Amino acid sequence: MTVSHLPEGVSYEDAASLPTAGWTAYTALHDKARVRPGETILITAGAGGVGGFAIQLAKLAGLTVITTCSSKNIDHVKKLGADHVIDYTKEDIVARTKEITNGRGVDFWLDMVSPESANMGMNSIAFGGAVIVIQSNPTIPIGDMFSRQPSIHDIFLGGHHGADIKSQKHLSDIGDAMIKLVKEKKLDTLISEVISLDKVPEALERIKHRHVTGKIVVKVA
Repeated sequence: MTVSHLPEGVSYEDAASLPTAGWTAYTALHDKARVRPGETILITAGAGGVGGFAIQLAKLAGLTVITTCSSKNIDHVKKLGADHVIDYTKEDIVARTKEITNGRGVDFWLDMVSPESANMGMNSIAFGGAVIVIQSNPTIPIGDMFSRQPSIHDIFLGGHHGADIKSQKHLSDIGDAMIKLVKEKKLDTLISEVISLDKVPEALERIKHRHVTGKIVVKVA
């Protein structure tokens, strides 16, 4: 069982918004990438749940953050802390990434979109960089293994629940760390709506078609 402490001053709604997207972002940055100040990361789908948490956590860790989104969400992701925003509907993501990094590429590419997007990450990372994927594994030409020496990390948070006690407890530790950031007003929980149980089917339909920014929380009476 995964349990985190809920301190006074943090609402149930805010706490409910953190799993699974927030924990996934935390795992990607701190457990897999092990990010350090001064590094550069590109986060795809910055207006989504994982992306929105990842932007904030990366900035708190001292990284330069590049993210992708559509035009309507540019102000939103900038408010979360993105240093550079690429409008994927109008711009060449790989070319803009190289331009922003003066040709070097990013240290990390965090992808929540698709295998094709993850492949763009392989063309956008610096030598020795990493592509971190949420169910969107890239294909890696053998030449890239030699010329870039990349590392690939696949995140599936649900795997922790079937793992050993140490791994399960780690989820509790992540929950405690993120709730502490919320209490300290350092982390926006990204709640766009709080809905009743009967509104869930309609909300799921909107999520399916990517018509949601941030997180929707269901409040059960």
